[in-house]
This record gives sequence, structure tokens and C-alpha cells, in this order.
Amino acid sequence: MSSSWPVADFDQVRRLRVMAAGIFGAELAEKIIPTPFDLAWRILSDIENELGTLMAATGGFRIPGHAALLPIAVRRANQHVLQRIAARLEETT
Repeated sequence: MSSSWPVADFDQVRRLRVMAAGIFGAELAEKIIPTPFDLAWRILSDIENELGTLMAATGGFRIPGHAALLPIAVRRANQHVLQRIAARLEETT
């Protein structure tokens, strides 16, 4: 039996967009940084030394007794993280 349902293949970026769209209050920030992959990966994978650059935007507050984190200014914080990553990549070139 063959299925007539359409099939959608998503790359990792589209999967991330879908996941963010399904999470209440999630904000996804994107920026294209023209740099070689090897250089970007060296910085982005070096969490021990680059944590200040890569710090995820976790701004928000937790309601005691509830499993929820309500985001505050997350979009702006995400944009700042992307700017720090871009600046760090420019420093290394």
C-alpha cells in the first residue's frame, strides 16, 4: 500500500524554526555571518572558553509552583548574542 501523503524533508535550520514555532514564548533570532565554517565551528564549539560570547538568552522569570518560564526581552537578548558571535568571528579573521 503506497501513501499519497506529501513528504516534507527539513534541514536543521527549518527543524529549529518548526520547534521554536511550537513553543509558547520562544523567540528565534537568525543572522547570516559570512565566515568559513571551520572558523565558526572552532568558536561555537569552544563552550569552555567562549561561554560569554555564546550565552543563551534565558531572560525571564519563573512562577513558583508552575513549570513555566515566562520570557522577558528574549528577542532583544538573542539579537545581542548574534552580534557578539559576529564580532568574535571578525576578531579572529
